[in-house]
Amino acid sequence: MTQQTIPFADLVVIGAGPAGMAAATEAAKAGLSVTLLDEAPAPGGQIYRGIETAGPRRLQILGPDYAEGRSLADSFRASGATYLPGALVWNIGTDRVIDYSHQGVSHQ
Repeated sequence: MTQQTIPFADLVVIGAGPAGMAAATEAAKAGLSVTLLDEAPAPGGQIYRGIETAGPRRLQILGPDYAEGRSLADSFRASGATYLPGALVWNIGTDRVIDYSHQGVSHQ
């Protein structure tokens, strides 16, 4: 595994669940450079899993609370935050360096 260094970000958010998406979106709106790292292949977390690909039937079954996740995911996607799905974080150092794996490559 090779190692690469990611560019500087004002804020790194770990996890693209509801809180992570909201935090990244709001920070980007405030003008911060934001990188969001998430192990899953798409945003949504446990609460909104599969929200971007959910069809009308699934939205109906899971109800309006689940459907609200679509606008949150859309806002996050439009925020300008850098999004790295499939990123596995394994260490956050006291020097604020984050070690993670993405697409088979080790990063800091």
